[in-house]
Amino acid sequence: KKVSKIFKKSQKKVKNLSQKGKIKQILFVFLFILVDLLVVFNLADIFSSIITKEKGIFSCDKIEFNSYSFYCVSSKHFSSEQDAILYANDISLRGAMGRVYKNGEYYVFAGIYPTLIEAQEIKENLIDIGYDSRIVTFSIPSVLEKYKGKNKKTVTESLAVLKESVISMYNLCEDFDSENIKRSTLNGKLACLAQKIDDVTTNFSSNLSGFDKNFSQIVLKQLSFAQKKVVEVITFDGSFEKCSSLLKNNIFDMVLSLKKAFSSEN
Repeated sequence: KKVSKIFKKSQKKVKNLSQKGKIKQILFVFLFILVDLLVVFNLADIFSSIITKEKGIFSCDKIEFNSYSFYCVSSKHFSSEQDAILYANDISLRGAMGRVYKNGEYYVFAGIYPTLIEAQEIKENLIDIGYDSRIVTFSIPSVLEKYKGKNKKTVTESLAVLKESVISMYNLCEDFDSENIKRSTLNGKLACLAQKIDDVTTNFSSNLSGFDKNFSQIVLKQLSFAQKKVVEVITFDGSFEKCSSLLKNNIFDMVLSLKKAFSSEN
């Protein structure tokens, strides 16, 4: 009887091991099929990307946009904010930016420039006529964002337009100050710029998939702000000098906004 009991127990153990083996086999087959399907889908996505020359849904890309800078030239700096404001109000009436900026001391900016060479030339001219001129650099950080999808071009165009808008405003300001264009021509060109920003905004808004939500909102906010600053000059009803001062101040506002927005993103 004891031998019989031992035999029956061993038979039951063999049966249990056999059932566990079958379960493991089923799980192995299921996992193999799952992995196989993922490989097939991924290969299909890769071949589709090659044929259509577009990024697939599994592919990960990066959006890169290089840093760039603008240079403000001060004509004077003060230890007193009140003195700086009085001086700023005076030069703004003559077409200068007339913007007070605190960086230890209170700088009063006369203008803003997209290259250091231009800024240095203006600085040297001011020093030659007796001003204690200095240059303050404002850099917009580079952008590096992960992205999945097919609309990478949309965001790179949007980032490019933000930069181009500031440079376009500067070029128009130079032409206006030099009296190469009249106020009506200035407004017409600014209206075209505002429309371009609006078109890019509409395109970006309808292609947000694949972008980080926070990053998308930053870009949209900056596009809206740039358009607002362009329209402000178009609708401004003031003298030649005041209009020129407004142009310079709005360029500076756009640069500061971009610097702050993309610094917080990094």
